[in-house]
Amino acid sequence: MIRVGLTGGIGSGKSTVARVFAAFGIPVYCADTASKRILASPEVHARALALFPEIKADPDFTPGSFISFTRALGRIVFPSPQRLSVLNNLLHPLVFSDCEAWLERQAQNADLTSGPDGRRPPYAMVEAAILLESGLYKNMDKIISVECPVEMQIERAHRRDGVSEDMIRARLARQWSAEQRRPYADFIIENDGRQSVLAAVRAIDLQLRA
Repeated sequence: MIRVGLTGGIGSGKSTVARVFAAFGIPVYCADTASKRILASPEVHARALALFPEIKADPDFTPGSFISFTRALGRIVFPSPQRLSVLNNLLHPLVFSDCEAWLERQAQNADLTSGPDGRRPPYAMVEAAILLESGLYKNMDKIISVECPVEMQIERAHRRDGVSEDMIRARLARQWSAEQRRPYADFIIENDGRQSVLAAVRAIDLQLRA
């Protein structure tokens, strides 16, 4: 089974693109969702609190609230490359292992949802914002990059997450730009509202099924 990586910066709309692929019968692994699930596990949660004890001093932190925990964690790590590296060193190996196990299950599962042609899809997709930065792309056969103007990314992320523009820009600064991603991309989807994402996904899906 072909492994396809789907990436794009915060607010680029890659999750929307992933949902379209899923509607075409493609199994999709969301690294961000997996990361939160892993971080919420008691052992990893405790390790994160030990690494970043200042979380408990955050004025918005509420013990027992995972949402307030992740928001406080984000305010701590995203402005600091060093602290972000510490968090990544905790989570990335766990997410990589979880993702690999998922991909192996997809390859072995003969009952995967059929695509529009009624046949078993020949590829599975891994959606990850930092697919390239983390090195996860090395386990993929094809790469899709979702792009849109930076100001549009900021507007979308602010509307979706309700966080400040400064926080969004801090996260963008820790992600590769579209220009950095392009040399690695086999396909590029422009999600700027002027082109049909559905048509772009359909074209790529047909090529991957060929």
